[in-house]
Amino acid sequence: MDTIWILLVISVMGLVYSQPAILQALTISPINTSRITRCYCIHHCPDNAANGTCSTHGDGRCFSQIELLSLSSRATRITKGCTPPETGSVFQCRSGSQHVLPKVIECCDSDLCNANLNPVLTESMKSRVVSGNNTASDFTMYAVAVVCSVTLVGVFLIILGTSIYIKWVRDRRTKTEQLFVTQLNEPPHALSDFELKRSLSDQSSSRHATNGMISTLQDIVTESSGSGRGAALLVQSTVGRQCRFIKEVGKGRFGSVWKATWFGDPIAVKIFSTIEENSWMREAEIYQTTLLRHDGILGFIAADIGGTGTSTNMILVMEYHEYGSLFDFLQERRLDAALMLRLMHTFVAGLCHLHTEIIGSQGKPPIAHRDLKTKNILVKGNLTCCIADLGHCARYLSERNEIDLGYQTGLVGTKRYMPPEVVTQTVVQTTFEALKAADMYNVALILWEIARCGVCCGESYTYQYPYQQELPVDPSVQHVYHVICVLGIRPTIPGRWQYDPTFKALARIMTECWSADWQCRQSALRVKKTLAFLTENCLSGKESEA
Repeated sequence: MDTIWILLVISVMGLVYSQPAILQALTISPINTSRITRCYCIHHCPDNAANGTCSTHGDGRCFSQIELLSLSSRATRITKGCTPPETGSVFQCRSGSQHVLPKVIECCDSDLCNANLNPVLTESMKSRVVSGNNTASDFTMYAVAVVCSVTLVGVFLIILGTSIYIKWVRDRRTKTEQLFVTQLNEPPHALSDFELKRSLSDQSSSRHATNGMISTLQDIVTESSGSGRGAALLVQSTVGRQCRFIKEVGKGRFGSVWKATWFGDPIAVKIFSTIEENSWMREAEIYQTTLLRHDGILGFIAADIGGTGTSTNMILVMEYHEYGSLFDFLQERRLDAALMLRLMHTFVAGLCHLHTEIIGSQGKPPIAHRDLKTKNILVKGNLTCCIADLGHCARYLSERNEIDLGYQTGLVGTKRYMPPEVVTQTVVQTTFEALKAADMYNVALILWEIARCGVCCGESYTYQYPYQQELPVDPSVQHVYHVICVLGIRPTIPGRWQYDPTFKALARIMTECWSADWQCRQSALRVKKTLAFLTENCLSGKESEA
């Protein structure tokens, strides 16, 4: 503390001795009021008096000043008068170089002495001030330029950093999937896996020798479990680690879908990224529901978890269908009545099985899909349909009288296909019938999409999304609400459908199933029976014509 005081005293003393004028200015001496000085005044007379004289006393002085009024016109003005008696007059007589516009001040201390004082404002002083003003202006422009440049560079760096991060995440995700695929494509190293593979291969050879229609994959699925919930967990793990990947056939928010083989049998492998663990767990749980297996529901084979050393990937192994989704199937095809009804009846039969509760010691709860659309329905090689993507399903647990919604409890499904009660969030979550009725709204839209591609009166339409004219490609919930709730718009029923009994019956099903009141919609069982009746009539008509 003493050292600080010593340094402070030394600094003050150095400042005082180096600037005696400041010490003199700061020294307050008594004002000599006995001394009176008269001065000549112009433009600085007391009380705005006319040009004449003024008087000051004490330390006051007479001054004469010339100053530049404008940089542009270079006009000057001369001012004369008295300084105040305070010690500030010392600074006033020395402050000519401290003003923005140049001025020169001269002082004297005898009567009327300033009458003969004529200070001069030289051209060099004017040019120096102009130069200084330009410098200030240049500095301002330079500062603005620097601020703008730094801002732009900052924004650019933020955008660049964000782009690099997004690309890094995507590349890392792709590399992880590729590493995972490579790891799964490698032959198993454990002896037990090798022995199991040889055993299954031998079993496959004997099966193919006796019956070419039975494959190794079918043997594993059908013989490992009799509950209708997929293969046993040990076999699931084995199948999941022995897949050989061929190509990527699809990609979505959850991850990707690959075509693969297992001992020569084609399979589909759905790979979930780490952040979609809940989706994988929910879909695997639904697929392994007891007695879920049905021709109208995508066949589930196995669920497994694999790693690459840096991340973990979850997979679902499913049946593979070459035609892909119903959406892809309808793009370039004209459907005759028989094929159209076959596609409709088989997917509705799958939904009816989902909605049906099977009571028993090993029963099946009723399940609502909640995301039905043509992209979630696959077309098999025999031109029948099956329902896929069960990750959003809800189940009704009758023994506990509660609805299992899974990890998603808010808005669920594709916005374009959402029924009015889901868009307005007025669906009764405690009533499972309301959830099944929401599926039937989706059924109406899917039937409309299929029927548009069907040949009626010798003509058919090209494929269209539902509400393709009214909604953009990726609509918002508010946009969907305005179209289907406020305006009450539904897909257009072509006029010529009224002249064909089959299409007329289909139009009636659609109209009832996309009703705004969910309680007025037909059930999946009733639609299934109607479609079965129409199919039978169509086939019998063809036989009679033959």
